[in-house]
Amino acid sequence: MVESIVRQSLKPALLAFFLLMTSGSVLAWEFHYESLTDLAGDTRKVDILWSPPDGGEGPWPAILFVHGYQGPDPFTGIAPGARAMLETPPRYPLFNIFRSKGFLVAAVSQAGYGNTDGPLDFCGPLSQQAIATAVAALRRNPAVRGDRVFLHGRSRGAVASSMAATRNIGIAGVILESGVYDMKSEYANLLRKNVEPHISIAANIEREAGTSDESFIARSILMTDLSIPVPVLLLHGVDDSNTPVGHAVRLEKHLTARGGDVSLVTFEGEGHHVPVAYTEPEIGAFIERVANAPYSAQLDRYR
Repeated sequence: MVESIVRQSLKPALLAFFLLMTSGSVLAWEFHYESLTDLAGDTRKVDILWSPPDGGEGPWPAILFVHGYQGPDPFTGIAPGARAMLETPPRYPLFNIFRSKGFLVAAVSQAGYGNTDGPLDFCGPLSQQAIATAVAALRRNPAVRGDRVFLHGRSRGAVASSMAATRNIGIAGVILESGVYDMKSEYANLLRKNVEPHISIAANIEREAGTSDESFIARSILMTDLSIPVPVLLLHGVDDSNTPVGHAVRLEKHLTARGGDVSLVTFEGEGHHVPVAYTEPEIGAFIERVANAPYSAQLDRYR
C-alpha cells in the first residue's frame, strides 16, 4: 500500500483545546524503569521506561517511543532520555495520549542518554541496538501483546528507528516523524546554511558520528538498498527547516520501489515539531489498519 496525503493545519482554538485535554500529569501513573543487558551479548546497559494503562489485566498492545535530541542536564551533564516522558508539562504528549487509549507505553534511551551506556553516537549502531533490545524486552513482557508492538521515532529517534526497523526486530509497524534518512546529503546541507541551529547540528554529527561514508551509511537508509519489512507511516512538516521534508518524500519512494507498505502524510505550514493534534489521528488510523482492530480507549475492544 502506498499513500501520500497533505494535511492542512487546524485552527488555533481547536489546537489549544486539544493540548489542554491531553496535558494531564503522569505523576500518579504506575511506571517501571529498568536497565537491560544489550541483546548483542555484552554488558552494555539499555535504559527502558514502561507504563501500563489504567484498568484491565492485559496483555495490551504496546508502543515504544524513541526520543530526539535532548540537551544535557546542567547538574549531571547527561540528558534524561526515556525519563523525559514523565515530565510535567509533558515534553512528549503522545506518551500520555497512547496510555489513555489502552496501550502499554514505553520509551528507550539512545546511546549516551539516560542510563543507556554511551558514548553518544548520533542515531548510530549503539542506539539502533538499544531500540532492538527494548523491543525484545517488551515482547517478552507478559503484559504486552507480542504481535502488536509498534515503534515511534521522532527527529533523531526517527533516524535510529528507520535503521533498526530494517532488521527483523519483531515490531508490527513503525511511525517515523521529522527524520533525516540521508545523513550525508543533510550534513552537506547544514554546512551550506552555516547558521544556527544548523551549525550546532553539523558539529554534533562530526563529534558523535564522524563524517566518513561508512558512518553516514550506518545512519542513512537512503544510502543503502535496505527496506523495512513492516508497514511504515511517515509524518513530516512541509516547512521543517531542521530536517527538510524531501527526506520523507525520498524515503517513501525508496520503500515503495522495494515493495514496502508505506504511507506519507505531510503537514502544510508546520515545521520540525508538528503538533500532536495533527499527528495523533494519523497514527491512530495507521495502527487501526495494521492491527485490524479499533483504535479506542475501550481496552476490551482493542484486544
